[in-house]
Amino acid sequence: MIRRLLDRITLTEWIGTLDGRATLWKRDLLAWAGWRVTLHRIVGADDPGCFHTHPATALRIILAGGYLEQLESGRGRAWLPGRFGVVRPALSHRIAALIDGDSYSLWIRGPKRAPIELRGGGWPTPAGASLSETERADVVERLREECDLLCLGQPSQWRIDAALRIAEARS
Repeated sequence: MIRRLLDRITLTEWIGTLDGRATLWKRDLLAWAGWRVTLHRIVGADDPGCFHTHPATALRIILAGGYLEQLESGRGRAWLPGRFGVVRPALSHRIAALIDGDSYSLWIRGPKRAPIELRGGGWPTPAGASLSETERADVVERLREECDLLCLGQPSQWRIDAALRIAEARS
């Protein structure tokens, strides 16, 4: 029943893989003084070897579905509906697999206090490192136009980095 209710909520921003496949859709439900309450819908695993950190301490509550989390250290954890836990900025992880279809979770995040770090051997060199400044600006502008056309709002830094990596791989 909860999954049917969650499936009806329109999510507005997405994050994806290096080849542009969406892995996470999200929507801020509440934002105040740097705090955010966000609904996440994980629709696919992260690319192998592509770990990331988070910009702030957050409480995650798994509502439906569930997923297998792989830590950069090699350990793994299963996150099932009803489980909750604190995510700190230093945690480097990736979503390795979904357990029961799409996974929904509620994130209550404090104010940002750290940059998101992309770690692991799955990532190419820093986003757009071999592109000229003009090429980088063109990629970002095309992405902003695409997001505007699709009514997705402004692209996240994660999405901009992914677009730069894709452009770099094609050049």
